Amino acid sequence: MISPPVMSHKEGAVILPIGNVIFRNNLPHAKIFNVETSDEASKFRIEREQKLLTFIQKSLDNRQITRATAELALSTWNAISHFVDGVLPVPDASAMPEDGFIFVWNKDKHHLEIEICQGETEIFYRNRDTNEVWGDTLDLSNDLDETILRKILLFT
Repeated sequence: MISPPVMSHKEGAVILPIGNVIFRNNLPHAKIFNVETSDEASKFRIEREQKLLTFIQKSLDNRQITRATAELALSTWNAISHFVDGVLPVPDASAMPEDGFIFVWNKDKHHLEIEICQGETEIFYRNRDTNEVWGDTLDLSNDLDETILRKILLFT
């Protein structure tokens, strides 16, 4: 069983549980997981997602990204994960210069990036074997375009 994070006060920030997410300074800080499973893959996914959420929060705390970028990163991850029913692996992620944030997936010959920069979200795919390159703007206010969905599903 994975225990939920300890709630505390830090630097005047109140950490409050709301639903299955802990909010810190009104930014989702960490999901509360209460999972009993022998499935190591599920445990690994939970740990990776927890690390991703913590990394986004730390990037905000360290002023590497603004609150708007942190919120867009969280909503992007939540939407993408939701669109594919939670089967997309948790990505690697990094803060970038000039208030940017990037999610990265690699699987065999496939490489996928979702980049957030100046309030815009873009998606980029590369097939390492064929050198196929593709990119588009990612609009999460509607259902995913079929091409975008096909590229994302390569990583499930």
